[in-house]
This record gives sequence, structure tokens and C-alpha cells, in this order.
Amino acid sequence: MSTSYSFSALCMTVLLKLHSASVASENLGIGCKDNGAFYCHETDPGFFTRCIEHELYLFQCPEGLHFNTVSQTCDWPKNADCGGAAARDNARNKRKRSKVPVMHDAGRRSWNNMKANDGASSDISASAGGKPWWRPEGVDPSNWDDVNNLVEVPYDGSVGSISASVSGKKKASSSGKSFWKKKQASSSAAGKSESGKGKSEGGEGKSESGKGESEGGEGKSESGKGKSEGGEGKSESGKGKGGGWEAKGGEEKGSGGHHHPHKTAISDDTVHRKDLDSVDWLEGPCKPSECQLPKCRCPGTDIPAGLSAKSIPQMVMLTFDDEVSAAYYGYFQRLFRPGRYNPNGCPVRGCLFVSGSGTDYDLVYPMYAMGMEIASHTLSHKFPHTWWATASYQEYVDEVEGMRKKLVSDAGVPYEAIKGFRVPFLQVGADNMYKSLYDNKFVYDTSMFTGSVWEGSDPVWPFTLDYSVPDEFCQHKPCPKKQYPGFWEIPVQRWYGVDGISCAMPDGCTASADAEEDMEFFRSNFKRYYESNRAPLGIFVHARWFHTEHHLDALDRFIDELMYLEDVYIVTPIQVIEWMKNPTSLDKIKSFKPWGCEGVASKGLSK
Repeated sequence: MSTSYSFSALCMTVLLKLHSASVASENLGIGCKDNGAFYCHETDPGFFTRCIEHELYLFQCPEGLHFNTVSQTCDWPKNADCGGAAARDNARNKRKRSKVPVMHDAGRRSWNNMKANDGASSDISASAGGKPWWRPEGVDPSNWDDVNNLVEVPYDGSVGSISASVSGKKKASSSGKSFWKKKQASSSAAGKSESGKGKSEGGEGKSESGKGESEGGEGKSESGKGKSEGGEGKSESGKGKGGGWEAKGGEEKGSGGHHHPHKTAISDDTVHRKDLDSVDWLEGPCKPSECQLPKCRCPGTDIPAGLSAKSIPQMVMLTFDDEVSAAYYGYFQRLFRPGRYNPNGCPVRGCLFVSGSGTDYDLVYPMYAMGMEIASHTLSHKFPHTWWATASYQEYVDEVEGMRKKLVSDAGVPYEAIKGFRVPFLQVGADNMYKSLYDNKFVYDTSMFTGSVWEGSDPVWPFTLDYSVPDEFCQHKPCPKKQYPGFWEIPVQRWYGVDGISCAMPDGCTASADAEEDMEFFRSNFKRYYESNRAPLGIFVHARWFHTEHHLDALDRFIDELMYLEDVYIVTPIQVIEWMKNPTSLDKIKSFKPWGCEGVASKGLSK
């Protein structure tokens, strides 16, 4: 195995159950008590064990890496706590000093002291054979679609259709059995989608990803009629609830799908929420005196808890929409490689908003295991975008909850870990959409679009839907009119291109000429947050944007720049929500438990 591949594989391949990748696990037949816990191997730091359903499983790190039980990843030996007393003591001392592992000689400093050429990545672009290690095998760049103008198209009643760029082919799942699927597992009934048909009656375009697309005004898409056939999730106590898979005690039976060692039982460890029929309607605009954290937050630009901008961390979210496939996997490996740590010494983390069509579920769990948040982006991601504006309540339940069940049954992600949602095309669906999220106990949505058309106003902080949302914070109709107490919204805020023209997402702004132009684009938008109220900055993109190579190069370098800053943390959306519930200043942030090294799905997170 070459050095370049070892660097690219990193911790990502540690938990891969892909037989094609020759990375397998072995059940040692030894009992254990702490489900989910990681342990160093007794003699070889390149191996580690994990307790899964009270049995120890053995895993192997990529060549040249040792396991780190604190960050739960395979890492460079100097950073890992497995590998003998000397290595463990060295790693512990590094963590006590809360220093980022050596990456820049200059260490961390303030944004104002940085130069234009700071943050250039080390030479990781190509392997000995000339091919970048992060580029998938068998992918011909000349066949990639032009995705410079890729954008989540908002709903506009005057627009009859859209033209969408859909790249990549749905990858066939591996014929091998994943290590977390038992032999007797039956086929999943957690939700089947007919979206693979991808037919277009009105347009000439064909969707290779099975989503179906209509390029004509009269085009109708039959794709994505994803129905949840899982039936009602039943519990021994008889309190199972269809749609939400709610179970209050007893053994969860689900709906005849796979049994997963990593799946946390659906129990009282879920979000407790009032039925909407019993919620008292709050009249008038949101009142900060009555809407207070941790349960309620009014929309606005004011900093929570009255803290000053310089006393709080600048939160940055890196999220990626749509399918998880081999075509994009290398991009995630590059962006979240070992050696990238927040100022508290824990790895930077991102979030995948996963849609069903085109997803290779065998690739999802390894991303979750290394700390990535996994969220729902609907089962079908169907076209046209106007469908989502008028979808019924049950259609939203089938799409939103159906995707969550699919991630549980086919990817092994714990049910309770899937807390967030983003609607396709940022096309909110009024109360039908938000009621489906509220009833199924999602914690947050990040679909509402806001921000001034021209650059100048301060960014908006996340807020709850305890009161009806003013139009300025939900600019793409139809917006919800009802109230959803305790349900969070992380707004999607306008980005501004180097030409000053705004866009919904970074990959929707005016096409850039090269990486340097992209760098200026990232820096200018970051400074708008960092030098004002430090509301969380969302870098929300589609992984296929990186098919244009300089976009990936620029974001990679920009992450390097952010790592210079002692007051910047790259966190997941659910970690942002945890901070909102308990605003914590910089002098205490390194001990803030929800941002700890144990990951976003730890039991320490609040409901």
C-alpha cells in the first residue's frame, strides 16, 4: 500500500465494511460491557477493537497509522494514544496543552494578521502515478458535467420548470455482506423508492441518477414516488407510533428490516415534544422577554445571552447535499483528513444531508463513525422543485422519515443520531413540511432562505419556530404559518460572489476562474460573519461542485486558513444547536461537552 493511499484512506477506511476495499472486521467472540466503546489493541497500535452488541470486533487501520481512542480515528502515530506508554503519554500531553498537532509553524493567530497567501495546503495533490489520491478510480474528468452554475433553485410561482444538472451514475451496492449486517437479516422494509425509474414525460433530459428530471414546462416527473412500506414501528409496550417510529420502552420491533449492531434502540432517548393540538398559540411577533434559551429563540442578528462578538467562537458548518457515492467519497477524505483539529484538540467535523437516489449506503456509516453528522435530504429528491411546495403532509412524512429509516436500515446509522433536515432545492413546503418534521421529532431544519440581496446586513442567528416566522427570515414561499415550539431553524443565508451578486449557496454564485478567485470568495464571506456578530457561517454545497477541481483546492486551502484561528471552530449543525441552547464563551469553550472528541452522536447532547 503506497504512502499516498495511506494518507488518503486515513480513518475513513477503518470502519469500511466494503469487501471490495479489503477492509473487514472480525468478531473475536469476546464479551464486552460498553456498547460503542473503542479500545487499543494489546500489542499492535495499527489494530483496534470496538464493542458492538456486547461483543468485541477487531478492525485494522490503514498502513502507517495508529488508532486514537479519543478522536475515534486512525491518526498519525505521534497523535495517537495507542502504541505503547510513550506514545500514549505524548498524545495525552498534547491534548492537555489543547494544541493543534503541528501543521503550521506559525501556529494559530488572528484573522487580521493573516496574509493573502496564508493557508496553502501541503503538497497532497497527486500521488506518484500523477493522479490525485482523492480522485475516484475509473472517473474521467472529461465526462464531468459543468457544475459551475449549480444552485438549489428556489420556488417561484412564475417559473414553470427547471433545468437541473445531475451527474454520476447510481453505483450498484456491493454483493458482499456488511460487517454490521447479520446473516439472517431480511431485506429492508424501511422504505422503498420507485425513483430509480427516473421518467420524464415532458422533457428531453434523462436522469442518470434515477431522480428523473423534466426540462420542459409541461414535463412531469414520475420519479421519487418513494413510499414508506415499513408499516408501523411497534414496541412491546404497545405505544409504537407509525411515521415517527416512536417507542416508549420495551423492545423495538421496527418493520422487518435489518438488525444493526450500531443501531441504538429507539427508546426514551428521543426528543420529547408536545402534540401540536395541545400547543398554546402565541400571538404577535416573537418577544425576547418571553422567548428565552435554551428552549426558545427569536429570529434576529443579536448575539445570544448578551455576549460580545469577540468573546464567542466563530462557528463554521461544512455540509454536503444529495447522494453519498464513490464519485464523491474521495473529496470527503481530503477535506476531513487527520491532522485537522479545532482549537480544543478535537477533529473538525461536517454534515451530510443524504438523499436516497444514487446513495451507496455502504459508504455512509464510515462517515458517521468518524464523527460526521448524518441528516435527511428526502428519499427521492424528486423533480420538479415545485412539487415540494405543494406536497401533502403524508408525502413529506414518507420522504423525510422514510429517508431516516433507510439510513437506519441500510447504513446502520442510529435512529436518534439523525436529527436534521434540508429540503431539496431549498423549496420549503409550508406547514405540511414543518408539521412532518415536528411530529417525527426532528430537532432542526435548515431550508429557510434569508439575507439582503446586496451585501451589507449582519447575518441571522439560528432561531426556533415558537412564533410565526416573519417574511424577512423566510424569503422563499410558501412558508409555515403555524408555530412549532422548540423546533430549530438554521437559516440558509445569502453568499455574495466576487462580482457582488448574491446566491443561495456557494456553488450557486457566479463561476470563478481559478482557486485564487475562490479563496477571495471564501474569505470575503467569512469576514462578513467574523467581523460582525459571528453568527454561524454555513458553507453548504453539493459534492459534485468539486468536479471542477479548483473549487476543491480552494476549500481545502481555506480550511487550512481557518485552522490558524484560535476562535474558529468547524462544527456540525447539531453542535451549533447545542451551543445555541447553552451559549458558551471562548474562555470555557474547550470544556464544552457537545464539542468534545467523542463525536456528535454522544449521549451527552441535550434533547
